[in-house]
Amino acid sequence: AASLFSAGVGVASLSGWWFHLEILKSWLPGQPSVRVNAAVCFVLLAIALWCLRKKEEEDDGRKQIVGRIVAAIVALVGLLTLTENLTGLNLGVDELLHSVQSGEELGSVRPGLVPAIAALNFLLLGCGLLMVDWKTRLNHWPAQWFALAAAISSTFGILDFALERQI
Repeated sequence: AASLFSAGVGVASLSGWWFHLEILKSWLPGQPSVRVNAAVCFVLLAIALWCLRKKEEEDDGRKQIVGRIVAAIVALVGLLTLTENLTGLNLGVDELLHSVQSGEELGSVRPGLVPAIAALNFLLLGCGLLMVDWKTRLNHWPAQWFALAAAISSTFGILDFALERQI
């Protein structure tokens, strides 16, 4: 279910960009749009999550490898985008798939750049999926901590939106 939701959000947002439908790009009128890179990362997270679900008996491990590669790509995009946000460097990650014109997006320091909180979440979720099967000697699952950190980060983003930056 989680992979289907993530894929749905990503595909809907990408459809909004391809067909110039503002309601699919921003989800709420007058609000910043879901960036193309973010939409692609949502789809990639869905693929990784689907591939890394419990192993089936006839599975030869290829799905696991694909899932880990896709998760690593999401984590790398998150890391590079977070670096761009924090340092001001232009690594070109935001222009890789789609070049946005300066007046095309609301609420953006640099058009096309995924917000720092979303970049952090892509980094955390990508790393969590890379470690999804790893358990420490003390029977802890580090992937759960990555997912929890992403959930807390997302909560701050939602509160920031709901309270209109009054926090």
